[in-house]
Amino acid sequence: ARGEGRANGGPGRAPAPLQVAVSPGPVPADLGTYENGMIFGCKKETSGENERRGLLGLPINHLKTVERIQPGKTALFIFHYNSRELHALYAPTSPGGLNIEPDAYVEIAKRLSHKHPAGPPAHPDGGSPFPAQVRYRPVFQFTPLQEWQWQHVVEYQKYTHHFRFWLEKAQVRQLLELFRVNHGKPQAPRPVRREARPEGEEKERGRGAEARNGGGGGGGNG
Repeated sequence: ARGEGRANGGPGRAPAPLQVAVSPGPVPADLGTYENGMIFGCKKETSGENERRGLLGLPINHLKTVERIQPGKTALFIFHYNSRELHALYAPTSPGGLNIEPDAYVEIAKRLSHKHPAGPPAHPDGGSPFPAQVRYRPVFQFTPLQEWQWQHVVEYQKYTHHFRFWLEKAQVRQLLELFRVNHGKPQAPRPVRREARPEGEEKERGRGAEARNGGGGGGGNG
């Protein structure tokens, strides 16, 4: 099963982060032992219903993957499409299954139908527009991670920005370590990527800039 996340590096204003209640104090030494993990994507329209119901849901095409979720073995993470952040840590309180709550997200899907006329693919027997579901509970509310901080851990489909929702044990360990070291810290700005240039070209560019600035060391605002 593949997500629809995109690497957040394009032009435009960065989306505002969600206001979440981060757990105070140090990270507990024991967060549980996990054999695998899964990322659930959600939007601002569905995040409130997730919390209210203690339920996570995905479209029907993710059912086989969601059915692999097992309490006590699977770590759960939530990716917010609007803020481009990953939230952790959550644990399943039921196995993943089909239409655990058939009426979940139905009203929200109706309200959003004018924006997305096609809507999510429904199950042939009806029920929730996001019928691949699992019940969950918070384990520890880490400071969220921005997408650029963890995108190297997940597996992206070649030549696309789609990533796999299912996580292997090593990926879960990597993500939890990233959450540990960043917990309680202000969100770091995305590093500016600078393309490597041949040494001769760098020198030539430096001389050109020096000539334009009159050879001075101080720069203006222009």
